[in-house]
Amino acid sequence: MSSVTHTTLNEAMSVQQPLRKSPVFDPERGERTPLTGADYLEQADVEVRHGFVRKVFGILCVQLVITCAVAWPFVAHPVWGQKFVQHNGWAFGVAMMSPLAVMCAFMCNPGLSRQFPQNYLLLLLFTVCEGFMVGVCTLKYTTGSVLMVAAITGVVVFALMLYAFQTKHDFTGMGSYLFAAMMVLICCSFLFYLFPVGDTMHKAFAVFGSLIFSMFIVYDTQLIIGGKHAKRQFSVDDYVLAAITIYLDIINLFLQLLALFGDRR
Repeated sequence: MSSVTHTTLNEAMSVQQPLRKSPVFDPERGERTPLTGADYLEQADVEVRHGFVRKVFGILCVQLVITCAVAWPFVAHPVWGQKFVQHNGWAFGVAMMSPLAVMCAFMCNPGLSRQFPQNYLLLLLFTVCEGFMVGVCTLKYTTGSVLMVAAITGVVVFALMLYAFQTKHDFTGMGSYLFAAMMVLICCSFLFYLFPVGDTMHKAFAVFGSLIFSMFIVYDTQLIIGGKHAKRQFSVDDYVLAAITIYLDIINLFLQLLALFGDRR
């Protein structure tokens, strides 16, 4: 059994030990009704899920900080960034292929994403490469517009996550529809690459992409928090996959908004 599994079991046991939930007061009888075993199990499940949510968003915050740190030299010094990419084409190839390799490793061997420290090392490689790719994508935009779009993305993501936490609507059953929309997005991107189109079509594509990834943020946030949004949810052992999922939603939303609002050099 992996150390991550041991940690998860220990967290569950530590949650069950205090049993802090108080008996329910019954005003008609004037006394407190004892809680049943099901109440204690429900409380334990809720607290374990809360710990999982804190862990996922803690990892996400670290990922975003690393991404900003790696991408910032390209944003602040675009001339240097262009020269670096021109003279180090191998770095671009490694940064492009490594995230795909990490995702394939996690998909082919799901247990790898739960094995410490291998999961964190692969996650670090994934994040650094994504930060490099984001930095390269910002080279054709002005520094001011990149910072503006980053601020817009932060506000939008916060609002969407807040909505996902507070709403009573369960969006976790929309996976098939979002998958279909994503396939349309991918096909359009290939067509636009093979058959160049005008700026208006690229703007329309960016609007469509922004809407899709905004919906993905709500969908994946509810998969993480579970609870009343429990039609589908991440297992508490899949904190790395959950962090990667919501991280990619945010990065892709940023890139789509950058294509929509960014000022080209």
